[in-house]
Amino acid sequence: MSGNNDGLSQNNDKTPHHILNKTISREFSQQGLQILVFGSNDQVKTRFVHHYLDQLQKDCGTNHITMTLTSQTTLIGFLTEVTAKLESSFSIKFPSSELLPVTNYFIALAEILFTHNVVLVVTDMTVSTEQTKHLKQYLANLAKNMSDDAINYADSHAKIIFIGNTETAEELWSDVQSLKSRLATILAR
Repeated sequence: MSGNNDGLSQNNDKTPHHILNKTISREFSQQGLQILVFGSNDQVKTRFVHHYLDQLQKDCGTNHITMTLTSQTTLIGFLTEVTAKLESSFSIKFPSSELLPVTNYFIALAEILFTHNVVLVVTDMTVSTEQTKHLKQYLANLAKNMSDDAINYADSHAKIIFIGNTETAEELWSDVQSLKSRLATILAR
C-alpha cells in the first residue's frame, strides 16, 4: 500500500483505498444523503470535497456553490450571498428574500437546488457565534428537509455538504435529531 492516505488513490480494485473511494463516491452520489466532511487540515478537506464534486459533476451534471461561514456571517447575509451566487453562477432567478419569511426562503432555496441540480457546500462550520448558531439551525433543518424531499427529484443529486469537525456533527444532530440518519460523516485525511 502506498504512503498516500488521502482516500483519493486510484489503485487496483482490491486495495483498501479503492474500496474506500467507491464507498465515498456512492455517498456523494446518493440522493437525499447529506454529508459532513471533517478532519484536521482545511486544505485536505477542501481538496477532498472538490475531488468528489468533480466526479459528481462529470457523472451526474451536478454543479455546486460554496459558502464560507465567518464570525461575521448573519442569517440574512448568508441568504443574500447564496442568492447572489446562484443568480450569477447559474442564471437562476430567485425570489426576493425581502418578500419571503426566512422559513419560506429556505423552502425556495431547496427547490432551486433540486431543480438546478446544485450542491450547497458550507465551509468553516467550526465558526461558532450566536449569529452562526442560528444559521446552523436553519441549515440543519434544510439538510433534513432536503433528505426527505429528494425522492421527488429523481434526476437531481442536490444536497448540502458541510465542512467542519466532529463537534459540527454533534451540533447539527442536536439541532435536528432526525438528521443523524440522513448525514454521512466522512473523515478526510
